[in-house]
Parts: sequence; C-alpha cells; structure tokens
Amino acid sequence: MLAQPADDDPGSQPGSAQAQQQPKSDNSALVLDAIKREIERIGRAMEALKDESDPKQKEEREKRDLVAQDEMAFWAKTLFWTTCASVFLTLVGLAMILGALIYTKRVSESTVAMLIEGKEATKGALETAAEAKRQANLFEQSFKRLYRPYVFFEVVETTGLRNEREEHPFLTYQLVNRGKLPAIIRSVSLGLLDNPQFPLTVPDKNDTRHFVVAAGDGLPMPQKLTVTDRMGKQYAGREGAKLVVYGQIEYDDPTGARHTDRFCMRGMTDAKYFALEGGDDYNWRKTEYSLQSQQ
Repeated sequence: MLAQPADDDPGSQPGSAQAQQQPKSDNSALVLDAIKREIERIGRAMEALKDESDPKQKEEREKRDLVAQDEMAFWAKTLFWTTCASVFLTLVGLAMILGALIYTKRVSESTVAMLIEGKEATKGALETAAEAKRQANLFEQSFKRLYRPYVFFEVVETTGLRNEREEHPFLTYQLVNRGKLPAIIRSVSLGLLDNPQFPLTVPDKNDTRHFVVAAGDGLPMPQKLTVTDRMGKQYAGREGAKLVVYGQIEYDDPTGARHTDRFCMRGMTDAKYFALEGGDDYNWRKTEYSLQSQQ
C-alpha cells in the first residue's frame, strides 16, 4: 500500500465538494429567474385562454371597448365642434371688429362732413346775417332819406338887380320844406354877391331864429336879401352884373337828426332865374344822427 502525502494545510486547496458548490449557486439564480418568467408567461396565456374560453367576459370586454370607443368618438366630436364654434366665434368677432372699424370710419367721415357742412352753414348764416344787416341799413337809410325834411331856397321875386335906375336892388326868397317831416330851422347864412371870387366862404349867419317849417309848406312871409359887392359896399343895379347867391341852412327834424344844406346859384338873364353853380363842392347835404335818434 502506497502512502499518500499528507497535506499539512487543509485550507490551502479546496475540496471537490466545495469546488462544485460555487458554480451551482450562480446557475440556480439564473434558473430561478427563467422559471419565474416562464410561470408569468404561462399565467398570462392561461388568463388569455380563460378569457377566450368565457364568452360572457369576452362580450363584456368588447362592450367596454365599444363604450370606450364611443366615448372617444363623442369627445372627438365635441372637441371638433368646439373648435369649429371657436373658429366661428373668432370669425364673427373679427367681422364685428371690421364692421366696427368701417362704422367708425363712416361715422368719422360723416362727422367731418357734418363739421364742414356746419362750417359752411355758419358761414352762410353769417353772410345772410351780414346781408340782412346791410339790407336793414339800406332800408333804414332809405327810410331816413324818405321820411325827413328837405329845405330849399327859392327866389320869390327880384327887384332892380340889373336895372341901374334902382338904387337899392334886392330879391325876396322863402325857405320851403319839400320833405315828409317838419324842419326846425336853427340858422340861415345867405349872401347875394356881385361877381364874387372863388372859392367862396360861408357868409355870416344873418338869421338865427328857431322856427318850424311844416312838411310841404314854406315860411309865412318871404324874406328880403340885398346885394353886396366884393368890397362889402352897397350894390347898385347895373346891366351885365354877375350875381351869385350862396348860403347854408341848418335845421333839425323831430327824430333829433341835424341837417346841413349848402347851395350856390348864379343869376341868369334878368336875374329872376338862378341855376346851380360850383358843382358838388358848393351844393351838398349832410345829416348827423344823434345816439338817441339812432337807437
């Protein structure tokens, strides 16, 4: 019998049983995991087989699926119509905004047109008022011209103005009111001149009595006016004399207006007829209205 060497260190080399236990431990974990998966698969297959084998459960599941599909279709339709309604409302809102903009533009244009029309109407009203005022002024002036006194100097008779045999030639005159209102005479300045030099100056006032001449009437008594030459001396009648009667008459009317009339006339032929001389520089009328009469 052979003797086997003795191993003094038993832990230096593992035994055969120990060597086989290590790989077995690793393989068992893998095997257990594979078995677990297989069992789950078999369970699912059995469950599926069980479901397929039970018609009632299958029908219920199909009903549940159908209900779920119907709900999904309902919510899909609801979402679709909600989206359509939202798009429609958005379009309506845009149309309303566009309509509001168009309306605002038209209102603005209409307002501008109304302002322009109002401006034109105001301008027309102002022009109408100005024209009415002008017409009223014309009417007032026409009324004042029509209904006012007009005093005229009229020669009644001449005596020896061109007759050398007359030592004291003279003429008689009268103031006649041809207007439609009475004339209140304030002053009369007259002169009968022999061959005067122009320009003429207004003679001194030779009658300052205040008396009334009724409309369409004259002085009750004619007045006398003698001739003076350029030297202020008494005139003696002579043939060919160049006689000029010149003067100014101031008078009022019942409305308070003050009238001033001037005239200049040259004696013709035998000096019984006098014609206007000197034009507008010596023949004019002026009227001044007081504030009270204008009111």
